[in-house]
Parts: sequence; C-alpha cells; structure tokens
Amino acid sequence: MHIEELKGGEVVEGGEEGKWSFVGSDTKRVLVGAGARALFYPTLVYNVVRNRLQAEFRWWDKIDEV
Repeated sequence: MHIEELKGGEVVEGGEEGKWSFVGSDTKRVLVGAGARALFYPTLVYNVVRNRLQAEFRWWDKIDEV
C-alpha cells in the first residue's frame, strides 16, 4: 500500500471515470482536533483524580476474582 500525503485543496484525478475530487478541507481537521481535545482533557483529569484517590487500582485482579 502506498500512502501519499496531499496538501489541502489539491485535486486528485479519481479512478477510471476520470472525475475530479477535492481533498478534505481544513474545517474537518479543525473539528477532529477540537473533538480530540474535548475527549482528551476530561479523561486526563479523571485518570489523575483516580490515581490520587486509588493509587493501587489493578483492574486485572477484579477479572481474576470472577
């Protein structure tokens, strides 16, 4: 598999039909980045707080008990 990185706005000739398709815009990147940050920081805070409250959390022990 060959992956070729294209800069935003470049045009790629698509397939056998010869149709032109535009590569994704910067808006998509901004939304994905904002979504990643919106999910990252709450989980980071959760893990830091959990580590402070329960330093010896070992999930595999709970699995073994079952």
